[in-house]
Amino acid sequence: MILFIVLLTVGGMTVIVVAIRLVRSGNPAPIVVPVMMRGGPRRTAVLIEVPVSPCIAWLFVQNGPTMQGDTIPLQSLEIMIGSNTEGDIVLEGEDLPGVACRIGFTSDSHAVLTAERGARVAVNGSDVLQRRLHSRDVITIDLYSFIYFDSTWRA
Repeated sequence: MILFIVLLTVGGMTVIVVAIRLVRSGNPAPIVVPVMMRGGPRRTAVLIEVPVSPCIAWLFVQNGPTMQGDTIPLQSLEIMIGSNTEGDIVLEGEDLPGVACRIGFTSDSHAVLTAERGARVAVNGSDVLQRRLHSRDVITIDLYSFIYFDSTWRA
């Protein structure tokens, strides 16, 4: 939980107090909380909860017909990659299947890449059907090349 407190002042007087709490899940709901204002009477403020999606990992697009140089945050427990426009990462290419592969995250935050049969998917130059990913692994899908970084990676 992260708590931000925003104090807005007008003419030297604090007139509004807002607290925003970022939560990983649940329904956001404003909550009224009591606040003691410096040098003044007790007031109420609104605490606003804002749901956020934590970034689990990133893909850096090293090469490809599109998106080259982009960094893509992976924020879902399963990422679908392919030419299907309803996928999470949409690639362009004549030989690309609708779903080339999926990256799924286990309960202990390890990433597992699973290639679909018939898709040309490699990790670090070796063709794969399924493989656990580690930071700095190079994933090749058709003409695209991605570098995978997990949340523990440090430069």
